[in-house]
Amino acid sequence: MKTTWKRARRVVELSILIILCASPLLAGGIAVRSVSLTDNGDNDGFADTLETVSVNVTVENTSGQSLTNVTLRLYELQSELGCLTTNTILVGNLPSGAVVQTTAGAVFTVADVDRATLGLGPFDDLSVEFKVTADSNQGPVAVYSPKLRLDLDLNVSGGSGSTSYFESFEDGMGSFEVDNIDAGHGTLADSDGYRCQYNDPAAPNSNSGPSNANCHMGPTPEFVDGEIWGLSGPAFSPAGGRGFSGFHSLFYGIDLGPPLNWTTPLASLEAARMSQPVHIAADAVEPTLIFKHQSSFADSRAFALPYRRTYDAGVVMIQVADDQGDPAGPWFKVDPYRNPYDQQNHPHISNCGFDPIDDGSTEDDYFAPTHPDRRYGRSSTCYPEFIFANMGDTQNTYDPANLGLADGPGLQGLWGIGTWVESRVDLSRYRGRSIRVRYLASTLEGNVALAETWEEIFPGLNPVPGDDGWWVDDVEITELVTTPPTVIVDSSDNSGLPPLGGNDADSDGRPDACDNCPSVANADQWNADSDEVGDSCDFCPLNPDNSDPDMDLICSTDDNCELVSNPDQMDLDSDGWGTVCDCNDADAGTNPDQFESNDGIDNDCSGDTDEIDGVTGFLDPGGDPTLLSWSAQANAARYQIQRSTHADFSTGCTPFSSFSNSFTDTDVPASGTVFNYLVRSVIPNPGSWGLDSDGVERILVCAP
Repeated sequence: MKTTWKRARRVVELSILIILCASPLLAGGIAVRSVSLTDNGDNDGFADTLETVSVNVTVENTSGQSLTNVTLRLYELQSELGCLTTNTILVGNLPSGAVVQTTAGAVFTVADVDRATLGLGPFDDLSVEFKVTADSNQGPVAVYSPKLRLDLDLNVSGGSGSTSYFESFEDGMGSFEVDNIDAGHGTLADSDGYRCQYNDPAAPNSNSGPSNANCHMGPTPEFVDGEIWGLSGPAFSPAGGRGFSGFHSLFYGIDLGPPLNWTTPLASLEAARMSQPVHIAADAVEPTLIFKHQSSFADSRAFALPYRRTYDAGVVMIQVADDQGDPAGPWFKVDPYRNPYDQQNHPHISNCGFDPIDDGSTEDDYFAPTHPDRRYGRSSTCYPEFIFANMGDTQNTYDPANLGLADGPGLQGLWGIGTWVESRVDLSRYRGRSIRVRYLASTLEGNVALAETWEEIFPGLNPVPGDDGWWVDDVEITELVTTPPTVIVDSSDNSGLPPLGGNDADSDGRPDACDNCPSVANADQWNADSDEVGDSCDFCPLNPDNSDPDMDLICSTDDNCELVSNPDQMDLDSDGWGTVCDCNDADAGTNPDQFESNDGIDNDCSGDTDEIDGVTGFLDPGGDPTLLSWSAQANAARYQIQRSTHADFSTGCTPFSSFSNSFTDTDVPASGTVFNYLVRSVIPNPGSWGLDSDGVERILVCAP
């Protein structure tokens, strides 16, 4: 091992390995504040049958730093409904905090599908969904919200009387009511469909299995029929409650009073929703849902969970109303673009988690068999969905730094303790529609008979945060009208528009222009890593980088010889290293993953024998400039050190020895010179001095 290390006038040479991961670079990111569409048909803001549509967005840079050459990329999640021919939205340079309306949008053509043929009305769901990612010169950037959903084949018109919506809960529940989803579902049979896919007792490889007799909502039927959502405030809370602009807020949880403060129920699935819909203007530019909140659900702060994994969840959902104001279609979970969801539910536990079925999914709905997460499926709260769990602060007096996992800023309420944050949701999908909003909470089953709260299962858990609940206040919706617009199915004759056609080389029904595998039939267009290459023709289906440095058509993440071509992947000793890059393929204990041991064998296939492993350079002396230390070598009983005033160790050498992996040298080099050091093991086997800077084995012949 070669190093030169500085003491007094000694020169330092350090070798540092830096691994750059392709993950979002900062908290915050690119906030998609609204979406706008133009098309070659009636250009009414909705994507209709056979129309070619340009998708542009209004974005805000919330990353905290200036970004350059920002590009958004869209990936189809429902390819049978359209053909994405341009998947990029060019944003350009985006200073910190800047808001930009793009003009160079993504382009897709709607398939020959329409509501009338499918038997759907204007309030049924027919929509196309895209996944959104972002890149910049500074690296990948998180996108909020990461999914973009567009309704198809609609027309809206009319609506009048500009207004807005604001609910502060100063007059009780006001325009909200409890949506007691779990009522009447307090048995195993009655909870069927409502569980997370990985908790379905009847499913193969379920975490829970048929032996979990408590895998149902509520510890008792009576408990699920009760209501958890209510109000916080002086008349409702032992310690006075809290409110943002007033003295009250909406509250999900159980207020125990001092000193335990708050806890949350077990096996609960309940929401607070708007009792009447509001009407978004058809010409709304940037309609937005805004609300203040504090959340503290069961996560790693109070339980033995991985970081950013939870047992419980809170989400925001929206449902369309028909022209009579009645509910129409499923509840859709929406993703905030400001202070977004912060965690994910923990999927590796036998206790059961619950999810609503009025969102269009049940415990029996799974991702496609080719999906890497095929044991999971569509849901609103179950893994891999993101949820609210630790937003702001619920326990202490206001402190703007107490943000939990929110981006901030931290806000002070008028009444009570805690630090509030403001989340915002883009409602541009719902232009011209009537909608309701609900706040849904889902909590884990405790697998303890009759236990109703986390505090009951773990006495003494409180007053620490981690199971306090969810406070919501000052719910606001912008760009509304008092008289709702009229929503109808689009009746335009688009037969004269260019069809969704072109060459289809693989005859899978997907034109080559928007086929992610144009030479391999794949009508489903499945693309697990969202890299523009479909899984059917992607030799790296789980790696968007498609790295294959040895060009053997085996993905580097799967290749047992990443830098040496070996299409056969032969590995005689089954040690994970292919024959062509394993210096001893008859011994599983010898390969490039091993550490060198002082045994006279080249254990790590470096070409050296018994060299000392580790980065180039001695270990940090820890404040002692006379101390040299290095990584200990297994079985080594003695080390030899050579010091030289010449980097090539040709002369000026002084030998030392040590029975441990450290050595103290109190000498000081003469002015204008430096000390260079080499170290190797010598007992029981003389080790290598390592390779020189040209990669050649060092043969040390050093004179004083």
